[in-house]
Amino acid sequence: MDKQTLEHFQQLEQQLSKQYGPFRLFGLFHFPDRLWSWDLLVSAPWLAERPADAYEILADALSNGAGGYLADLIGGPRVLDEGDPMLDHLLDRLSLEHDLHVMHDMELLQYEADQAYVITCQRLHVEAAA
Repeated sequence: MDKQTLEHFQQLEQQLSKQYGPFRLFGLFHFPDRLWSWDLLVSAPWLAERPADAYEILADALSNGAGGYLADLIGGPRVLDEGDPMLDHLLDRLSLEHDLHVMHDMELLQYEADQAYVITCQRLHVEAAA
């Protein structure tokens, strides 16, 4: 994925964070065995609070961001709920917000990703106190 596209995804994450609230996870993961090999994995309390609207909010943001081409690059957003084993696996290994961390050749439970660009991966303060 080229630098300009990654910057567009970073801007999208920041815009959604400002509008709706922080993300636990916002990252692009390349799964070579899947039909659409790039997935946008996301998790946020505000997505869990409005599950019926979650995909629409994300799909609209992807379709409208950077001239609408971001939606064409991924198989779709995949929302991970709090407590999801894949989310917990990532939260145990990373801590960043509005940044960019590149990962290569990783096993995420039953999935193998050969590349990932993680923009945000953080435990939120509300969860830390719980």
